[in-house]
Amino acid sequence: MNFIKGTIKASPFVGVFAALNEEILFVPYSVQEKEVKGIEAKLEVAVIRCSLANSSLIGVLGKTLGKKMAVPEIVENREIKELERNGIEVLKLKGVMALGNLVALNGNGGIASPLLQEKQVKELSDFFDVKIKQGRVAGSELVGAAVVVTNKGFIVHQGITELEHKSLEKLFKVKGGPTTANYGDRFIGNDIVANSKGAIVGEMTSPFEMMRIDEALTGD
Repeated sequence: MNFIKGTIKASPFVGVFAALNEEILFVPYSVQEKEVKGIEAKLEVAVIRCSLANSSLIGVLGKTLGKKMAVPEIVENREIKELERNGIEVLKLKGVMALGNLVALNGNGGIASPLLQEKQVKELSDFFDVKIKQGRVAGSELVGAAVVVTNKGFIVHQGITELEHKSLEKLFKVKGGPTTANYGDRFIGNDIVANSKGAIVGEMTSPFEMMRIDEALTGD
């Protein structure tokens, strides 16, 4: 896999500002060109610059799979139209704020925070066409921040229980493992964006953490 250590908006918390799937990397308009240079080739994606709710918090606010993105209701219509002009199908979900922190999913299934209503989870499941169950990860309701998953593997908060881990493997239909990133952050969704070809990892991530991330995302 191709791993790129770096920053987005000069921050090692790349998962806060970016969202990545098998086809597209979403980044803020203000991202530095050097931060995305070479990513298209290494991760085999297109780069789309955008904003959500007049902010750069793409990874916190949005959840994406393929050419679809679910966003909270505070996202402006002009921002949705811009995404649609780039070929993205958009779902605006009412009553939700930091959607990216509340959902983790791949092409096989997903987990949603208990903070979401059942009807919101159903909307997401129908929109992304995957089965999504509600639950906690490592006791946290911020499941989108506690898990990074691709179609090959997943990494997860170090506090995960054995039962939670088995449940995630069943949901995602891939293997994974616990780790930290950016020198100790357990909420690895803040620090990493990934697809099955590789990942962008916060520049503060240690060599040991990189090894654990590689093993887990490879699905070994």
